[in-house]
Amino acid sequence: MSSRTSLRFSVATSVKRRAAVLGALLAIALIAASCASTCCRDSCDADATGAPIVVYSDMLNPPFSSWDESGRAVGLEVDIVADAARSLGRPVEWIEKPFRDLLPGVANGKADIAASTIGITEERAKTVTFSRPYFETEIVALVRARENEPSTLQELAEVRIGAGATTTSESAVEKRFPRAELVTSVADGDSMRAMLERGDVDAWVLDRTAAERAIEENFDARASTPSTPEIRIAEPGALASESYGFAFARPADEALLDAVNHAILSRR
Repeated sequence: MSSRTSLRFSVATSVKRRAAVLGALLAIALIAASCASTCCRDSCDADATGAPIVVYSDMLNPPFSSWDESGRAVGLEVDIVADAARSLGRPVEWIEKPFRDLLPGVANGKADIAASTIGITEERAKTVTFSRPYFETEIVALVRARENEPSTLQELAEVRIGAGATTTSESAVEKRFPRAELVTSVADGDSMRAMLERGDVDAWVLDRTAAERAIEENFDARASTPSTPEIRIAEPGALASESYGFAFARPADEALLDAVNHAILSRR
């Protein structure tokens, strides 16, 4: 194959991959298409008379929960909580916290709900109460798409793997790749995607929705900086399946838990 033909093939493949990623993200966005109810950083439905529902989130998970340009909380998780709050006549207060503080926050009573694409696990259920699942996904590994680089899950057994601290991705790495070098810390101003692109880690394990978003960001980065390596999902794909749920104290506020579960069911 000539270099020109190879280039055309590479561009065409990238375009197809970008279309696939955009399609996946669009599908998620359609689930959250009714995101008309938004909350500012301080409160939502401030005219409600009940006690505010305090929600902890890292606000880093569009289209589930994030801040928009005006500083308002938006996303599928935001809408579900807003529906539940309306049924209870209570306002909502979204508070941004690091992921590691979310479950302790509800366990010790500082927050009513933790909402941040939190995977439901038996271990976590020992300290918090989970809602019914509102989204099903998978945990996957991103790798660099270059020759002589790991490209399958089998090849990740003893390499450097990045994953978010205290996440289900970290647990998946520990279980699936016990001999790998696990990296969970990211310097201020840096990102795990940048670390993968630079070669600071050989793989990055995360949930598929976030992985698809990272692939799209990588596509844009390569458009402006061609030397940036392409990243892709390692074959055959899923390390584990995952269900997202809202976390509550244990025992939970039954009225609030029921309202959230009803809001989840009403969107199916």
